[in-house]
Amino acid sequence: MLQSRIQMVLLLLFVLLFYVFSDSYFALFLLVASIVIVLFLGMSILMIKNRLVISIETVGTVHKHEEGAIYLRAKNHSFLPIAKVKCTLSVRNLLTGEKRKQHVFFAINAKARERIDLEMVSAYSGCIELRIEQVTCYDFMGVFSTRSEPKSMARLFVLPNTFLAAIDLSEANVEHRDGVMSAAVKKGSDSSEIFGIKEYVPGDNVKQIHWKLTSKFDDVIVKELSETVDHSFLILLETSISPGRKREAPAVTDAMMEAFVSISNSLLQYEHVISIGWFDHESNHLCIEEVYSVDHFIGLYSRFLQIQMLESEQSVMRHYLNMGEEICSHIVYITSEQAGGFAEDWPSELEITVLKCVESLPDDRERLTAEGTIFTPNNVEEELRQLSI
Repeated sequence: MLQSRIQMVLLLLFVLLFYVFSDSYFALFLLVASIVIVLFLGMSILMIKNRLVISIETVGTVHKHEEGAIYLRAKNHSFLPIAKVKCTLSVRNLLTGEKRKQHVFFAINAKARERIDLEMVSAYSGCIELRIEQVTCYDFMGVFSTRSEPKSMARLFVLPNTFLAAIDLSEANVEHRDGVMSAAVKKGSDSSEIFGIKEYVPGDNVKQIHWKLTSKFDDVIVKELSETVDHSFLILLETSISPGRKREAPAVTDAMMEAFVSISNSLLQYEHVISIGWFDHESNHLCIEEVYSVDHFIGLYSRFLQIQMLESEQSVMRHYLNMGEEICSHIVYITSEQAGGFAEDWPSELEITVLKCVESLPDDRERLTAEGTIFTPNNVEEELRQLSI
């Protein structure tokens, strides 16, 4: 645009000098024509100001390394065409913290609608937030422009890779939980003992439906079962960064999410009772969700893919311990090198499996240490396929 303005100024200066040093009518015609063109360009840009409406849409969900379709929808309400439109997009992955800007250029006819197709490929999972920060419309020669800020926003969810973790429930842990926790029985979802029957209410596990009795009555009947705490798991994802430390590399955060999703999905397929947890910095709230099935878990994707890793004085584990309420017998804690509160003193009776993701693993470093199981973005699947809880 600066180049176009400089060229226009030089042209006007040349025409003016040509008119001053020439007595011809042609020089006068050039001067008048140049002034008329400049006035027309200025008036045209005023007439299209705020007459372009633009929004952004996405397909919603894609997998990593898969092309995600993004659409810019533009409507020109002016009776003049717009020769050039520059749309500035901000692209941010809420999970990994990646940020960048992208410029999109197009033209649009008078009283017309346009759909501009874009494509985006992400190497990491998370929620990609796309915002139209600014729209700049130029005249036919690029001399004048007008700007607007529509602030339209759309989100593209990039799903993590999942795999079946071959979780080995170690005999020592099973014996310990059987001895300590077997007496803690309450109504729940384990099929070891039937307490009674009742009418179905929203939130009840559909696996507990008593089909024979349901077929005899008009209402859906469910079984009230016992729940032994020794078969319940809590998968905690660390979302806090220790103050003063840098954010983890996107590959590390992505690997943590893959571990979080894969372990949860595997336990559900093995028909274990699980809960998932993370700390939501935006609401300053510890989120704990009980998950009943794989389908229920998939329905929660849109929530935890919007997780943001931010600085905090307390880790998600510390927030959980401060609750003072034990909701499971075993915790799978997924953390990283920069996470806050990793090396805390936890209650000795608490069964915890620590999975720590690091960017790279030195050759002389054991994968299983006092800190827990160490894995990297390159070997996350290999390590989880031989996980022992």
